[in-house]
Amino acid sequence: MKLMPSCAVATAAIVLAFHPAQAADEPLADAAEQDGPTAASIMVEAFSLPITEADRLLLDIPSDALRYKRLREMLAGGKARLERLIVLRTKSGQRAVYESIDELRYATEFRKPRPPQVNPPDTADTADKSAPKTPTSSADEADDGAIPTAFETRNVGDTLEIEPVIGPDGMTIDLNLALQIVRHVGDRTGGGPFPVKTPLFETSKVTTSVSVHGGQPYFLGTLSPPFGNGLAQEQKEQRVWLAFFTVDLVRLEPLNARLKGAAGMVARAQAMRIPKLEFRDASVAEAVEFLRRKSVELDREKKGLNIVLKAPPNLAKTKITLTLKDVPLMEALRYVANLATLIVEPEDSALLLRPAGESP
Repeated sequence: MKLMPSCAVATAAIVLAFHPAQAADEPLADAAEQDGPTAASIMVEAFSLPITEADRLLLDIPSDALRYKRLREMLAGGKARLERLIVLRTKSGQRAVYESIDELRYATEFRKPRPPQVNPPDTADTADKSAPKTPTSSADEADDGAIPTAFETRNVGDTLEIEPVIGPDGMTIDLNLALQIVRHVGDRTGGGPFPVKTPLFETSKVTTSVSVHGGQPYFLGTLSPPFGNGLAQEQKEQRVWLAFFTVDLVRLEPLNARLKGAAGMVARAQAMRIPKLEFRDASVAEAVEFLRRKSVELDREKKGLNIVLKAPPNLAKTKITLTLKDVPLMEALRYVANLATLIVEPEDSALLLRPAGESP
């Protein structure tokens, strides 16, 4: 790298510039990177209980958290049933879909069957007196009803669609959610001279958009099957389904926390990013010491990196001028080493700067 011309300065200057968003009283921009990626885990539960008990629960207990606690108590005591339990994880801003379904194919259009055709009369030469005369029908026709000519497929079961967006505070989540439950409850037979059967479906669906805090249960709404529709499959007891959801934020362990030894040292240094770095006529020893202190500042545990300069005095005093933007600390260390004809040697517990060609 070509050095910038230096001015006659009595002392070395080391300048570090931060973006406005990284002031001392605000979190570092790369804090999430050091903590590892964050995923949202959404759990949806549907409890059912008699309609009078549901009405009393919603009126007497105004808090979602207390309602949920009471439902868990009723579940343990056998006074409520857990009808659905769905858990789905996804990244912030990423739409995810859960499906637990059967595909039901059924006829939607029919035609009348053609009347049966009788065998033509036998001639005198080919008549077989012992063979009975029987009616014939087309291979795709049924003798007792209409013939299907068109079909559709319906998903029967549970479908959950979610799209969470984690807010800047790391705890508030904006959530778009759609939950649908479809049931096949039987078949309905139409009247007429050629009766046909068509499937009967029940659908319960909730679509909403809310802002929530992680780890707290929220009342989504009622998700009850239809009641009082006069069908033979109607439930004997009128029960109300109460749907709750809870969003938990799952922080994945960063890769550099799993790596050990020299590879772990490199990964940690690579994860520490410096928005802007400027050395003006600074010695290599000063630059290395500055980067060591900066590693403590950028380290989530404030332990920093053990950066060791193992070079003769003439190389340690080498003056360098360097300007870098948005650079990992590991790369900044390599730039400094190159300007002084040094190399960076990762070890199990340190990053060693030494002359090229020499043994550590």
